[in-house]
Amino acid sequence: MNRLPLLLILLVYHLPSLAQPAPSFIPRYNYNNHNVWISTVGVAKLTSKIDLYSDLQIRQSNYGKSPMQYLIRPGLLYNVNNQFALGGGYTYAITCKYGYIPQNRFTFPEHRLWEQFVLKTKVNRVEFSQRIRMEQRWIGEVSQNMEVDKYRYQNRFRILSRVNIPINGTNMEQGIFYFAAYEELLINFGKNVGGNIYDQNRLYIGLGYNAGSTGRIEIGYLYQNLMQRRIWYPSGKTQVSSGYNVFENNHTLLLTYSFKIDFAKKVD
Repeated sequence: MNRLPLLLILLVYHLPSLAQPAPSFIPRYNYNNHNVWISTVGVAKLTSKIDLYSDLQIRQSNYGKSPMQYLIRPGLLYNVNNQFALGGGYTYAITCKYGYIPQNRFTFPEHRLWEQFVLKTKVNRVEFSQRIRMEQRWIGEVSQNMEVDKYRYQNRFRILSRVNIPINGTNMEQGIFYFAAYEELLINFGKNVGGNIYDQNRLYIGLGYNAGSTGRIEIGYLYQNLMQRRIWYPSGKTQVSSGYNVFENNHTLLLTYSFKIDFAKKVD
């Protein structure tokens, strides 16, 4: 466990060498979006080792008034022990045109395969978890006639570190309020990346309540710094204006409901 942070640092350090060479320096432009994300995460325990996993998300921009992205992510998890789990699955996402500097001209679909492992540990009353996820992405490219002409393949690497701290108790049990925080770094690598090695970074802080068998409810603030793939030209004409790398600062109210169903006990 003590060697894990060093391993992650070395891995992230060497990821740029896997990508295509970045273009020459391009000035940076930042702008802000204000969003509302709603997430429902369910785990159904099929056996003592195997879980069925589902993640459904509705993401709205413009203070929740406009569509941003819709996502469903089913999968299977294998619990090696109480501290280590493996998993994999599929993701389908629809990303809409949002913000006053949209990254995409049209709404587009995306298919992903994902693999992950999760490490968990507890120090006194504090719970720590580390998730490493790989994604193989097929991103739809939509033409003027609103049809998907082709899919662009891309790889992405995700590192998430999370902490849960009970407030009115020492364990994450029923009736406990808790403080939650995490950071997730997303890195692109391989072909079709170009200068977009850095994809995004997410910082979250929130308050949760464990309702026992009913599930957990969390509300918090998520800051997402995202680098757009395209170069933005304010005049719309590439020949007469300077281009910018656009970074979105997405300020998000995140509402999460998570629950578990234990079918293994019913079978026993």
